[in-house]
Amino acid sequence: MDKFQKCDLNFKITREEDTEDRHEIYFTYQSEPGYEPVACLVIPKNITKPLPLAVCLQGHSTGMHISLGKIKYDGDEKLLYGGDRDFAVRAVKEGYTALCIEQRGFGECGGDEHGPQCHISTMANLLIGRTTIGERVWDVMRALDTAEQHFSDYADINKVICMGNSGVLSVTGIQCSSNRFLLSFVIFHHSLTVPFPSLSFDAPVQSRAVAPEFIR
Repeated sequence: MDKFQKCDLNFKITREEDTEDRHEIYFTYQSEPGYEPVACLVIPKNITKPLPLAVCLQGHSTGMHISLGKIKYDGDEKLLYGGDRDFAVRAVKEGYTALCIEQRGFGECGGDEHGPQCHISTMANLLIGRTTIGERVWDVMRALDTAEQHFSDYADINKVICMGNSGVLSVTGIQCSSNRFLLSFVIFHHSLTVPFPSLSFDAPVQSRAVAPEFIR
C-alpha cells in the first residue's frame, strides 16, 4: 500500500435518515488526497453501548443502496431479493452497527443504473501501477479510521467483521488477512476471477488463504 498516502479525512455528514428499527448517517471522507468515497453508518435504534461493526461491501451491483435494502433503479429487486444482499439490514437485526461503503466504480463512485463501470478505472490503473482492488482496500482502511474517530459511541472498532460478494470478495479477504482491525468475515459468492485469465479461484479456496480471528 506504499502508493497510497494518508491525509486529512475531511469528514462530512451529508444527511441522516430514520427507519423503524435503525438510524442511518450518510457521510463522505477523504481516503487519499482528492478522493472522497460515499459511505453510510447504520445504527440500531436504542443502543446503549458501542456494538460490533459489520463492514458491508455490496459487490458488483448498482451501488451500496443494495446493502441498505433500498431499491433505486429498475432491476434492483432482482439484485436485492434474489441474492439476499441487504447486508446492513440483516447486520443490524443481528446486533451489529453496519458500515456501508460505496466501492470505486460502483453506484455514486463511478457506476450507473446499469451497474458498475469499474473496468474503465481498472484498465487505467494498470497503466500507472495501481489496482482497483488496492484502492478499495485502502478506502475500507480509511473508513475504519473514520469510524474510530467519529463513531466510537456506536461502533466497537476492536470487533469488526467484513462481508462482501463477487469481486469485493478479494477486498474482504485482503482486509481480514491484514489483521489490523478485522477479526472475521463472511463470503456470499461462489467464484472469483483475478485479472489474469488463467487464474480462477472458488470462494472457499480464497477464504482458506486468510486466517481471521474469531470474535469472542
